[in-house]
Amino acid sequence: MNSRPSLLAVRKLTSKAKQIVFLLLTNFNMSNKRYYGKFEMLATGFRISGLKIDQTSLDPDEWDLLGIWFQGQMFTSIEELLSKYHSGELKVIKHQFVDMYHNQLKPGPSQQSTTHNNRFMKSNSQTTNRKDNLIHVKKRRIQYDRWDFHVTVRRDTGLRVFNVYFANVSLISEAGLEETVTSYWGKSPFMQAMTSLESMFGIGGMTSELSPGLDCPKDAIYLPVRLIDSGETGPKFIKNGICLFEWKTNPHNGPVRRHFEFHISDHFGEKGEAKYTNFGLGITSYSLVVRTISTLFNYDYIFDIIFYSSGVIEFSVTPTGYIHVDVELNPYQYNSKYGFPAVINPIYMVIHHHLFHYKIDIDIVNKENFIKVVKIHGPLTENQMNTDSLQQTNNQLNHSELLWLSIDIPKTEMEARFSTKFEFPKQYLICSTNSNINDLNKTSQYYKNDKCLSIINKGQVKTIFSDKYTKSFAWSRHQLYVTQQHDNESFASSIFNGVDLSSPVVDFTKFSSNNESIFNEDLVLWLTVGNYHLPRHEDLPNTATSGGPLSIFIMPHNLFTYSPDAFSCNRFYTESLNEWITGPQMKEECQMEPIPML
Repeated sequence: MNSRPSLLAVRKLTSKAKQIVFLLLTNFNMSNKRYYGKFEMLATGFRISGLKIDQTSLDPDEWDLLGIWFQGQMFTSIEELLSKYHSGELKVIKHQFVDMYHNQLKPGPSQQSTTHNNRFMKSNSQTTNRKDNLIHVKKRRIQYDRWDFHVTVRRDTGLRVFNVYFANVSLISEAGLEETVTSYWGKSPFMQAMTSLESMFGIGGMTSELSPGLDCPKDAIYLPVRLIDSGETGPKFIKNGICLFEWKTNPHNGPVRRHFEFHISDHFGEKGEAKYTNFGLGITSYSLVVRTISTLFNYDYIFDIIFYSSGVIEFSVTPTGYIHVDVELNPYQYNSKYGFPAVINPIYMVIHHHLFHYKIDIDIVNKENFIKVVKIHGPLTENQMNTDSLQQTNNQLNHSELLWLSIDIPKTEMEARFSTKFEFPKQYLICSTNSNINDLNKTSQYYKNDKCLSIINKGQVKTIFSDKYTKSFAWSRHQLYVTQQHDNESFASSIFNGVDLSSPVVDFTKFSSNNESIFNEDLVLWLTVGNYHLPRHEDLPNTATSGGPLSIFIMPHNLFTYSPDAFSCNRFYTESLNEWITGPQMKEECQMEPIPML
């Protein structure tokens, strides 16, 4: 058995000192050569509380040991711990070793090889290599269907795309992850100091090799990733760093759009077997998935950027991997304040908060854009009914059972810091500037059909942390920010923001505090997705991906005359019930039709 310390969290105490919590990890190498991983898999219960570092000096001799945390007790020094142990005052609680992972850390029953050189089970998942929709790759330029973009992996933040075009229309200049934050709480000093900004470890630098048939379909296209992880380790080569594959659009293996119109006789209950229907139509559609997976110590994050034939882009992250645990000495007398104990092992599964922050530099048609906020309102009170603004909007408002909307166009950055309030639904549109943009009034601009992109956040979360606690990740305070693009505001975080949580190198609040114009400007969107994870026994041995994806959708809004996939080669229409039941018979190849723009 061997153990090694690892720096996992930092918290500032005063203006000149930090408290850093180290954790002693114990790796078990058993006689059968099976490996047991770090603390999140098998907590040993031995914790060093922290080191106080005077920031005015870089001399390690000035570091002081604050205390040692061992089995629920804090000791001021090693001498105190040993003294109380030898005197019998410290009673060490021993637990029988529980092999929690004996069925996981060995080949599965359907795995062909019984050696440890092939650890993963076979997968039947395959892509659909259709002749009319090939994926073209030239260096880092990807062309698929009507999509054209460049892809890369940045050492600090991971997967990123540039110069995204659809049907020769500019949509996005740059987009990708900016930062991930995982914040824990628990009984031990280690868990109480565990707020991790993972770019400091390198989200892209910790890109995992992808396993064909497990992480991606076997016949996917795999691209290498080359980067410099650190000055000490030098260049790094990841053979299967990115995968690209075509997949049926959601719902899984279902239609992207469809309708079945019943014959009129069905509505009037006429008897007799119908030989035909009024009509039926549908489209099967495909999408391109671009995927990387980063393994950040215990957690694995599946990062997907999905390009749909309808002109929609999805940015998705799915957590999996091992949860952090604390030690629970007595599972029958636990405090449920921070989580729940495991029954089969003396571990305490603690609640934690995931946050993922994205940057999306939208250039729809051109670089001069503005934001339009569509507010959706419900029933009105009598006082609201009598306001002049409503009477001017619609003179027919004479009762309170209405669903109606209003539109705002924020002009400055401080107006464009949006917090989600589910009781006040909104839709955010980024629109292309037109020649009459300076002649704004409610009849000419507010309600006209501008060429826009709609922003749909399916993973939005409201953080409950204070402003003081979130200084290094201030972007989490609102679900959406819109700022003017500046080269010196390229990144919302820094690898050093996680070193000192109270004095960030990149202060995101300054991106909008100068309150610049966001009207008819080059705009950047900053969006956050996340969740609160309350671990349970089903997270053992590790967290499943089911129900875990967090997504942001960028969707065309009045950009095209019709949906771009409405005239797809895969469209199907029939007035025959038998043909509908038999299913569409598609040609091998067909010519794609041009997409009309508004």
